[in-house]
Amino acid sequence: MRNFLRFGSNYSNVKEFREEDFTLNHATFLSKNLDHLQMADDPLYIPAVDRVLKIIDGIGLLFVGDSKMSALDTRAHIQRLNQYYLCPLAQKGDTAKEMAGWIEAANNGTNALQPIYVENEKGERRVFAEGYVFERKISAEVEVDAEQAKKVQEWTERVFVVRSESYRQALQKGLEERLQRATEAARSCPWRYAALR
Repeated sequence: MRNFLRFGSNYSNVKEFREEDFTLNHATFLSKNLDHLQMADDPLYIPAVDRVLKIIDGIGLLFVGDSKMSALDTRAHIQRLNQYYLCPLAQKGDTAKEMAGWIEAANNGTNALQPIYVENEKGERRVFAEGYVFERKISAEVEVDAEQAKKVQEWTERVFVVRSESYRQALQKGLEERLQRATEAARSCPWRYAALR
């Protein structure tokens, strides 16, 4: 499973993940919607999913998107069609409240973190991130027919709680630099310096 995930940049500041040497031998970019330049992205995902499924008739496709794709209606739509999704969860509503507990479970050792490695061209491995996985039950009210009749749809969702090593190191370095500047400022001011002794 070498090179499980590779990073590429498809335009300025957006990272793209590509699956390699895993279940599929390649990933294909099938849909791009430029309407988002004039409106919110959230309502664009369901029509985009439906367009892709007109091109590829299959079950078990993986739809990858940003946090706006994590809207409950979008996830329910993808799941109802027997497809899969991968997206960061938006920090809104109940998820934002639950997320603090997920992070605390990692920090206090309740859920042990597993290292995630990347390998460079020379075969050298380094820790890319740490994280853990858990499952949770999800339910959403969805329309089931043209008359807009609704029913409750339930499914199990896997949540990956991941801490990026480079992001952690950048935060740590920033904290150390701010503490160093604050200490130097305090020492350069005699009346504050006396108070620190």
